[in-house]
Amino acid sequence: MLTGLEWWLTFSGGGCWVESLDFRVEISGDAARGYEVVLRAPDGVEVSATKQLPVPAVELDALAARIPDAVIASSATVRYSPSREERPVQQLGGLLFDLVLAEQGRGMLAASRHQADREGRQLRIVLQVRPPELARLPWEFMFDSGEDDYICLSTVLVRYPQVPAPVRRLQVNGPLRVLGMAARPGDQQALATAAERQRLHEALGGLQRAGRIELDWVPGQTWRDLRNAMRHGSWNVLHFIGHGGFDAAAQEGTLALADDGGDGTYRLGSHQADMRAAMARVPDGATVTTTLDLLAPLAARTDTFWIGNSANPDTEYIVFDGTDSGYSPGPANIPAFVASQHRGRHYQVIYDTGDIYVFRLTRGQ
Repeated sequence: MLTGLEWWLTFSGGGCWVESLDFRVEISGDAARGYEVVLRAPDGVEVSATKQLPVPAVELDALAARIPDAVIASSATVRYSPSREERPVQQLGGLLFDLVLAEQGRGMLAASRHQADREGRQLRIVLQVRPPELARLPWEFMFDSGEDDYICLSTVLVRYPQVPAPVRRLQVNGPLRVLGMAARPGDQQALATAAERQRLHEALGGLQRAGRIELDWVPGQTWRDLRNAMRHGSWNVLHFIGHGGFDAAAQEGTLALADDGGDGTYRLGSHQADMRAAMARVPDGATVTTTLDLLAPLAARTDTFWIGNSANPDTEYIVFDGTDSGYSPGPANIPAFVASQHRGRHYQVIYDTGDIYVFRLTRGQ
């Protein structure tokens, strides 16, 4: 399974550690009283100011909503002046920059960059935004009109979300274990995955030779390939090369993995949403037979049995994930398989995505 890392690692081309310098930006307050912006440079200089939004929040939201289409439209060719499509990106980015880095902030950031260069370190902007109406904005597009440049093209930006309790530091014993995966479904734009893999090997080469990092790759580009690799190792980092997106309905990110034929897209995030929807069909306290991946989440609130055990009773519900490689009649024959395993009982299908089924016992109880 994946384990988290609180600390950050940056690699130089030779695979050496590069320490970071943090330029911290903290925003608190609200629109009524004003937003307090605190800047802390790595040399210890700190300034604070109370600011108002230069435009109403609803206008910022409207500009942010145009960002995805604007980025896609403006990325087709390289331009030396902003296109009509890119203007809303620069407009919003300029407003965000002016809110936190105008005046003193611009000079502090420049001095911090010079300090990082002198010390051979990398500068990071560490951003903590507490007001939710500001936290949802795309700060990664901050634009310095004076330099005619996007901040994140030259400086790493890291968000620190506001959490109700501190995140406990997680320890990694032995080498850091990295699982890499490259996926390019046939219906997605081509990617230079081989070149990306080569760059990663070059960047980590020194650390691998020193025994500080282990790097392995998923031997395929499907959901099943990823699941099998996750089951057969304990990993600290997943490095994914491929396409992704955001499911607005589920409010979560998606990864574009290949389907079984390799020609279409299987979105990992949508599968997780289907699994949650399936489990929601099972009431608390019910008896359930299910596949391996759903055992743990269902066992917390139901009387649960693994479907591979031939001695199971006829449970009230059966939840079957056909993508679970731990047990595999293919998705096409799952209803027939269930019927053959429970002769004299009638199970009605109450949820069906083609991969995930939920059956409810209706007769023969």
